[in-house]
Amino acid sequence: MEKESKIRAMRYSRSAYRGRVFKTDIFLDFENMTGIKKSGFGFHKLIDFGDDEKPEYDVDAFKLKNGEELQNRLKSVEEICENWNGQYVEPAVFVDKSGKVHPACDGYSWEVDLEYKDNSHKYVYGSRAEPEDFGKFVDIIYEIIDETLE
Repeated sequence: MEKESKIRAMRYSRSAYRGRVFKTDIFLDFENMTGIKKSGFGFHKLIDFGDDEKPEYDVDAFKLKNGEELQNRLKSVEEICENWNGQYVEPAVFVDKSGKVHPACDGYSWEVDLEYKDNSHKYVYGSRAEPEDFGKFVDIIYEIIDETLE
């Protein structure tokens, strides 16, 4: 069996503003394979792979439905986040075509907290800005959720 990833748990939150607020909060405990996903639409998913009444989940915790090792996905997450700065924040203003500066009326905020097996954390957040490869990170997280929580 390959060496396990250092990541024990991850939390990802995103909020977008434009008259109303939409939030997506995802918490994944990879060690115990408990996942919770909530969104502003009232959508909730909860699964616990460590439930004593369902011991078959103990095996499924290490593989995704497509047969891929979960640890491979976690290594991808680590590689993407490895060189991220602590924050990505753009000013809360925008400049129109004529050069006038206006307060920003829309934007989004996000935060990622990776907890490692040695109890250290990597916390990164942003507002109206994100790392270049942030989309790839989000895609991997949602792939993990789709493969483990449905």
